[in-house]
Amino acid sequence: MPPGTGLSALLAGHVTSGVVRPLPGVRDLHVLCAGPPPPNPQELLLRPAFAALLHELARRYAHVIVDTSAGVDGADAALVAARAGATVVVGRRGASRLRRMRLLIDRLGTAGARIAGVVMNER
Repeated sequence: MPPGTGLSALLAGHVTSGVVRPLPGVRDLHVLCAGPPPPNPQELLLRPAFAALLHELARRYAHVIVDTSAGVDGADAALVAARAGATVVVGRRGASRLRRMRLLIDRLGTAGARIAGVVMNER
């Protein structure tokens, strides 16, 4: 993606279009990168523009997947999960601990997220 584009630039009003792009070589897959790290990520995620963007993407695409930073590392994942239609919690086999996964699921539920399931992956 061109420098200075992505979700953070869109929500901050630095760009207005062209941030959702097709992924070359993969039919019917479009990507919106995170963009440059903002000084205020939680503020950007709380703006009405983020909810409006998710609504517009859901209208235009059959499926919208939002990848976040690890949920145990901060509040960003909970803010996104609360605005998404459903949340899948992903753990890493051999690294994720059940107690921490349960705490994360409880925190996401408290934030208003609808938990669709849990996936344990190999990496």
